[in-house]
Amino acid sequence: MTAVRVSELFHSLQGEGTSAGCPAHFLRLQGCDVGCHWCDTKYTWEPDGADAQELTSVFAALRALGEAPLLVLTGGEPLEHAGVGELITASLEQWERVEVETSGLRPPPLTHARLQYNWSPKLPTATPRSPETWAHAARFMSDPRTQVKVVVRDDADADATLALAAQHGVPRARLAF
Repeated sequence: MTAVRVSELFHSLQGEGTSAGCPAHFLRLQGCDVGCHWCDTKYTWEPDGADAQELTSVFAALRALGEAPLLVLTGGEPLEHAGVGELITASLEQWERVEVETSGLRPPPLTHARLQYNWSPKLPTATPRSPETWAHAARFMSDPRTQVKVVVRDDADADATLALAAQHGVPRARLAF
């Protein structure tokens, strides 16, 4: 992979999970067809909504924003991108740690000791594609570094999350909502 469609690049603190508070570079990719009605980044949905940028330029632009040991690949939906495995591998060559934020529509393309998936499967109340986001649960759970986060709006969503987690073998200890 030599180019990626970039929605935005920024430097901030990771706000979630075990890396909360860690300085991070964020590479937000363009393109997502999960269709969550509450999405706060709908501007990333159209795959052609951003120009392709050379990966070396993207990495240089991120580094120019300041130092950070962590790169967060987010979107949109990063795992929908052709060549995402190569992107992750190239990222691991540049950063101490890499996290991939994903709905789980696609299975994780690789595992690595410095790679973590922040898997956020969706509820039926969020999108009709909910079942697809749970379909690769076993693959995500096979990597002990994967964190699981489900967005809920009320007690009924919390109950649905627990039922889906049990159905798909997601241990309660690895689940945040």
